[in-house]
Amino acid sequence: MKTKTAQPQFKVREAEPKVTQDMKIMCPFCPIPHPLIAGEVAPCGTYIKVSAVQRIYRAKFNKDMVCAKCGKAGGEMVHFQNAFVHLEDCMPGVTVMNEAPKFSRLASFVFKMNDGILKTLIEKMTGEAKSVEEVEPSGKRTGKTLGYFFYKRGKDAEYSKTQS
Repeated sequence: MKTKTAQPQFKVREAEPKVTQDMKIMCPFCPIPHPLIAGEVAPCGTYIKVSAVQRIYRAKFNKDMVCAKCGKAGGEMVHFQNAFVHLEDCMPGVTVMNEAPKFSRLASFVFKMNDGILKTLIEKMTGEAKSVEEVEPSGKRTGKTLGYFFYKRGKDAEYSKTQS
């Protein structure tokens, strides 16, 4: 008795798109190249697929690799600026940032306030007051506070959560 194996209805071919001198992205498959527009399927069926790529290092193979957030070795890490951080959130509440935030004297004052109604009210309007501590690329904390800023939660918070 003859059995058939399930075959997919289609395959996908991929190629680097052609780029003109005026930076237009052109179809690599058609004999007469035509422009491709992001988010649209061209008449020939070609579409642009953009993906972000990040290297994940297995720190067990490099004993010198230490997380800048928690200071521990091992696990899976990603490169962040001039250091490495764990792929999983090893220290909830600690965020690594791409660039230093704008420091504020008011944030310093609010950060040092006792918890209460006034502090909650101010943080509701301005964002949560947080401190920025200096950390060496080796993961060692220097104990030096660089400044204070307001961390706003909202639509931008989704992006900053993924950065940690």
